[in-house]
Amino acid sequence: MTPNIMLSLSEVFHSLQGEGAYSGVPSWFIRFNGCNLRCSWCDTPYTSWKPEGRALSLDSLLLEFRSQHSRTHHYVITGGEPMIWPQQVTLLIEAIRKQDGDAVITIETNGTRYHDEVLPNLWSVSPKLETSAPDSNHPAERFLHNRNNLLNNLPRFSEKTAAQFKFVVTCPGDLDEVENIRAAYGISPRQVIIMPEGNTAEAQLKALEWLPMECIKRGIRFMPRQHVLIWGPKRGV
Repeated sequence: MTPNIMLSLSEVFHSLQGEGAYSGVPSWFIRFNGCNLRCSWCDTPYTSWKPEGRALSLDSLLLEFRSQHSRTHHYVITGGEPMIWPQQVTLLIEAIRKQDGDAVITIETNGTRYHDEVLPNLWSVSPKLETSAPDSNHPAERFLHNRNNLLNNLPRFSEKTAAQFKFVVTCPGDLDEVENIRAAYGISPRQVIIMPEGNTAEAQLKALEWLPMECIKRGIRFMPRQHVLIWGPKRGV
């Protein structure tokens, strides 16, 4: 038992993974609170712009996994930005694997921070493009975002066998930036996934008018955000 290990979380829920290699797989989501960026289109502002976190003991979290009698062995550690809590994440991964020997653990991160001791099965990295920055109406948040939105750790992720890079795009010009980042930091085209920005089904469907064809031209993978198509901006799914 580890009652004194407390995790700074925003929410915990059981749902379908909506993005990336395990899209459609039932998964436990452990959403850490806090973020070092302030994306203008952030779909979890309750972890960044207006944090609503709570402290939960690791024992309580593990008990919740057991009590639900879930058949899934997939766990997604997400945020906010979970890598601002490396020690907590390391302990969480160790505890999950001790409890569930078949666990498959994904960490969703913006890629600005890396720690050698954090060892998931899959790194799901979502570097933020220039269009993610807040506008001039939010100068403090824009400064924080641009100061922290560093890409120098991307090669440390791209060298991993199990790593995917999800880029959220808003316009055709974003795809040129994706290509520049990919080439500059050694990211294979096979690791790249392009997703349209938008937290409503209407926004996702609107992007179908142009984005899939652009991805075909560039030889990179397109994927809509399935959880948004199903539930829209609803929390806890």
